[in-house]
Amino acid sequence: MRNDIADLNHLLRLLAGRLPDGQLDHRRHDLAATELWELEINLLGYCAAHAIPLREEEIALLPEARACPGGSRIRKLTRWRETDRMPEYRFEPLDAEDSMAERLLLDMVRRDHLAVIRLRKAWRTPANAAAKNPPTVVYIAECAPGSDVSRRYGAFDVGSHGDQIEVVAEGEDLPPYQAGALAAGQLIWTSPTVITHPDSTAAATPESPDDHRHRTGGGATQLALDDLWDSRQQIESE
Repeated sequence: MRNDIADLNHLLRLLAGRLPDGQLDHRRHDLAATELWELEINLLGYCAAHAIPLREEEIALLPEARACPGGSRIRKLTRWRETDRMPEYRFEPLDAEDSMAERLLLDMVRRDHLAVIRLRKAWRTPANAAAKNPPTVVYIAECAPGSDVSRRYGAFDVGSHGDQIEVVAEGEDLPPYQAGALAAGQLIWTSPTVITHPDSTAAATPESPDDHRHRTGGGATQLALDDLWDSRQQIESE
């Protein structure tokens, strides 16, 4: 099952920006819940019904294609042609804000701070005619190397607020969509368990709360978010 989860996670990354955002959200929630059969059946049905073109190497990531390569569900899929255009998107850094979606997401990543080490935020816009998804906020949750990123889509739910999230592990090879979002995203939160060095690599070195709050790289945005968090925690404890 673990190989199937990794393959389906990679396939959904490749389909980001090609599937409608809502459809991608639903399938990632299936993945987080390890409802792999439901994920695959719904994904196969949607791609066939809407003629989403898939490359052969993408089809090979489907457990169904390995188990029954000549089956009807696989035959119904539209194959990628040389004339097909890949959707492209532009990502730009976006500052933190006090929105409901962002407050809830920050709550979640703070509780998961041993795995999630950074949270970035970008604004996505279509960059060519093949890109059909509308402009939206994309958060990028960067996890420690080796983290199980697939199950975190269930907890980090921003789709109900119209936003999107990509969950990645530090240092892993990423498809162009996720790599572009990660590279452009504005850093809005960093885990207190790591120190970001000038060479942009992270070391799992504990630091004091004061060091964390005033560390270069979080900047004023990080400080404001931490102050907001502290005030909320104080209110809840009274």
